[in-house]
Amino acid sequence: MESLYLFKFKGVRVELHWLSVLFLLIASLGGAVYFLIWLIVLLSVLLHEIAHSYLAVRYRLSVKKILIVLPFGGGTIIDSSYKRPYIEFNVTFIGPLTNLLLGSIFGLLATISASPIVTYLLQTGFIINILLAVLNLIPWFPLDGGRLLRSYLEKKDGYLKATRKAVFVSNIFSFIMFLGVFVYTFFFNSYSLLYKEILFIIDLVVIYFIYTSAKIELYYAELKEISKKLKVRDVIQHSYILIDKNASLNRLLSEILKRHTRVVIYKENESYYLVTDLTRLNNRHKHISDLPRVEILTMQYNKWLSEYIDRIRSSDVNIIGIVNKKGKLVGITDINHIEAVLRLHKHAAR
Repeated sequence: MESLYLFKFKGVRVELHWLSVLFLLIASLGGAVYFLIWLIVLLSVLLHEIAHSYLAVRYRLSVKKILIVLPFGGGTIIDSSYKRPYIEFNVTFIGPLTNLLLGSIFGLLATISASPIVTYLLQTGFIINILLAVLNLIPWFPLDGGRLLRSYLEKKDGYLKATRKAVFVSNIFSFIMFLGVFVYTFFFNSYSLLYKEILFIIDLVVIYFIYTSAKIELYYAELKEISKKLKVRDVIQHSYILIDKNASLNRLLSEILKRHTRVVIYKENESYYLVTDLTRLNNRHKHISDLPRVEILTMQYNKWLSEYIDRIRSSDVNIIGIVNKKGKLVGITDINHIEAVLRLHKHAAR
């Protein structure tokens, strides 16, 4: 289990990664105050992501889920296939704005609190939220600041060029951060050597994460640009078995041996499902629908591939169905195959 389901907000699943649970348990060992501080961090990050999700839903964007991963932060997985620059800007900006408002509330309550412990916690909440707002306004990918810069530039330069510029700026800020940490670690003697070494390693990890995330963002922006020239039919594959959900397991085994593929799909209502584990075949399973399954994303045969790139990227299932206008399955593809085709077109265009 990678994450713990918490609740749904506006139909969007909110999940807490198991690392967050483990981190909170470890934090509790430091005492009640330390644990409450991390609960404030959790609340602040959660409301930040809920704000993103709320506005995205208002703009009728498809929001897959919210995932909180302490102590690193959180993320809202949004399908941005049809996201205009001003929509991305607004959906992104509301996150830091929420932290500024929360910080103001914490600060105001701290001025009227009579309890020293409560005042301390409220002041900490103020500092946490102001820091979250400021950090998310720095133009780093994958933080909000990088996306704000890209959405601003996109109005003039287009998606790919804007992404390249935003990634370049992100790398500059990462280099400045590295220099700052290096100078602080080796030229200031305020703290012990062990403390500075730990701080240096943590900052290097953060810088590496930001740099690689920006690189991945640019990679997918380039693929998205190439996908504008391709239709869904250009990545179609036919190595799969489409079978009735009430078919017997004997028939399924016969089809597998005949077609030499383990990709088994069946339709239920208007959705297509992929059988995820054929190794669990036993006497308890009488029909195909009794086996473990997962719903798959579908794409229309004659649509542009670029319309689906963001949903493909955020999909948890590797196999993707391809349907005609009537919703009938006519083929499949998978994420690795799509990326391979796009990379070939990228190299061919050079």
